[in-house]
This record gives sequence, C-alpha cells and structure tokens, in this order.
Amino acid sequence: MKTTAARLVELLTRYGLTVTTAESCTGGLVSAAITAIPGASSVLDGAIVTYSPAVKGRFLDIDPSILYEVGVISAECAKAMAEGAAKLFAADCAIALTGYAGPGGGDEDDPVGTVYIAATLFGETIVRRMTLSGDRDAVREGAAKAALNLLREQIEEKVG
Repeated sequence: MKTTAARLVELLTRYGLTVTTAESCTGGLVSAAITAIPGASSVLDGAIVTYSPAVKGRFLDIDPSILYEVGVISAECAKAMAEGAAKLFAADCAIALTGYAGPGGGDEDDPVGTVYIAATLFGETIVRRMTLSGDRDAVREGAAKAALNLLREQIEEKVG
C-alpha cells in the first residue's frame, strides 16, 4: 500500500492539490498510508473517521434520509461522505469508504466484504462498490489500497 500512497502523494504534490479522507470501515488506514509518505503534510490538511451514523451526519453534514433510510453502507453514503469531507477541510479532493469489514454485519445484497469507495475531485464524485474476501484485516487493507488507486486514477484522467 505504501507504493500506492507514494504515487498518490507524488501526483497531489505535482499538481498542487490537497486531499482529505472520510473513513468508516477502514478506521483511518487511508490517511495513515498517506501520512507515512514524506511530504504528505503539504497535501493532507486533515482526515476524519466517522464510524457512527450520528457522527457522519454531524461532521460531514450528510442528509439524515441517506443515513437512516438508504443506509450508511451505500453508494449514496460514500458519495456524501467524500463530498462532506472535501467541504469540511476545503480540499480539492477526498476519499471516503464505508462498508462491512466483518466478521459480522452484511446482508444478502451487501454481504461481509462489501465496501463502497468514493473519490471526489473538484466536486466530481465517482463511487465504486467492491466485494472483498478474506478476514477483517484483508478487507480493510484491500479497501484502503483500492481507494488510493481510485483517486489516483481520477487525478491522472482529469488533471494529468
């Protein structure tokens, strides 16, 4: 994951972009990967772990209908998390993740290992749904790496 984070920090630095993260199921792994790279302080002003629906609503200004009707494990919630984090930290781009890392949780539609990842760049947000296998650590690490790659791809496509 360090190589993936290093590539992202390199792109952010090259283009003078700032990034933030809003994480749920990964509990800060994405921001930890970014801050492990020398020079990250020039691109990351802050990050937030929002585990509960109430905290997602309070700090990321997510509409209660998304949180309590659509659900926190959804594309809509991941999108709102990314957009809320970008606004909260006045960042050019943001990464957000929400999902079921396991071993519990999940349902027929979204089983354990389902993660929704969103990346926002200049207000344009893309969301991906993934179903990862393995134990809790494997799901969390796989999701974090995929999130870093998603934003990297978006920057390379739109800016690079």
